[in-house]
Amino acid sequence: MSFLNISGLSGYWLGLLFALGATFFWGISPPFQKRALREMGLVEMNAARGAGMLLFLLVMIPFAGEEVLYLGGAAYLTLAGVSLLNNLIGDVFAFIAIQRLGVSVAFPITSSYLLYMPFIAWFWFGEALTSFVFVGTFFVVAGLSLVNARSPNGRDAASSETRQRLRGVVLALLAGLCWAVGLSTSKYLSTRGVDPSGITFWRGAFFGLQSVALALLWGLARWVSRIPPAPRAGRVSAGGILAGMGAGVFGLIIGSWCYNSSLPLIPMSVATPIAASCPLIAAVAACAFMDERLRPRQWLGIVFVVTGAAIVGL
Repeated sequence: MSFLNISGLSGYWLGLLFALGATFFWGISPPFQKRALREMGLVEMNAARGAGMLLFLLVMIPFAGEEVLYLGGAAYLTLAGVSLLNNLIGDVFAFIAIQRLGVSVAFPITSSYLLYMPFIAWFWFGEALTSFVFVGTFFVVAGLSLVNARSPNGRDAASSETRQRLRGVVLALLAGLCWAVGLSTSKYLSTRGVDPSGITFWRGAFFGLQSVALALLWGLARWVSRIPPAPRAGRVSAGGILAGMGAGVFGLIIGSWCYNSSLPLIPMSVATPIAASCPLIAAVAACAFMDERLRPRQWLGIVFVVTGAAIVGL
């Protein structure tokens, strides 16, 4: 049972609608994150996302059935660990990468999680590695090299800036690895009969609790140690808080729920390539609303990354 029942559409078309919904909500989440990071640190940003998710899930409880709310002790422990790895550690890596590279560059690199998943599935579930994996790997590697292109005059930026960009690329790749492990664990739970909506609900709930608790502990530690607050250009605005909350609700709740709901209705080979196009949406949104600019070869790199991720999912 899902949070929402939609009638009037056949199962296949409804699955396509859910997959497109995941693409859209995953794509618009990173610009919200960057908007919030202009006014907040990483801990505050995670707390805003977690608070938004907890409020949203509280509203959705009346629409959730027993198969969503009651999963069993082993599933609860697994999802608590996954939320820590996937949504705290992995997302912090992604946030730092976004700060150093921008949404339009960092987010396509984090989509490498689709590249890791076939190898994890081979190691964990014994699935075969197909030729699509290696062709897709070529496209992703080529795309990453184009996305992280040099300056127009053919010279690298200052060495310190180059190092910062390289660290951003490494952190974005690590974020993708954390996300791949989290998604693979969700797949494992699904094979054990755990409802997709229940996976989405409890991952969001555990992440929200963890992020808010981390922020409180961080604030208490700073207060006990008498560490002065970090200097800021201005006060955190209501818009910044709402952007952080929206990033959690759109990306980690609605987007994930749409993707998980699409899988029982359409093949993963159809849902995954559709979801893999979300970096294009993120890049367009960042250029339209965040004043980011990409050169033609970087747009080509994003297309290569999306194409490679889609091929890997075939």
